[in-house]
Amino acid sequence: MIKVTLDFKNIETKKQLILYVGDVLNLSTKGINPNKLNPSWDSFRDHFEEIVWKEYDLKKLNKEDLQDIEYLKGLNRLGLKNEFGIRDDLEIKLINFYIFKNKYPKIATDFWETINEFKSLYNDCEIKEELLNISIIISS
Repeated sequence: MIKVTLDFKNIETKKQLILYVGDVLNLSTKGINPNKLNPSWDSFRDHFEEIVWKEYDLKKLNKEDLQDIEYLKGLNRLGLKNEFGIRDDLEIKLINFYIFKNKYPKIATDFWETINEFKSLYNDCEIKEELLNISIIISS
């Protein structure tokens, strides 16, 4: 399990939050020029959801999937890696979140709802085994 801490102490805007989380969790927004980003919660949700899946075993691709190999390689590069270089179960600890929520309630609520939407994936028994276990802890 990979443990990571997100500190909300210096976050003041939605853009700052999305860029910060993207950098820490190695989402596809990592390294994007902030001047070129017009963040939305929909796109952030998509970026976050990319890392809740286990990495694709490219050796087990069937013929139809081979056309998507570059896309799948790109997805495998995202997210945090364990000591073996693969995405692993994740524990995300949020600190100073309640202080942030008191100062910026709309941004905090939108963020919380967005990152919790992935939990609905676990209701689908057919894909459940393909998902990482992700825990979110608020410690403020």
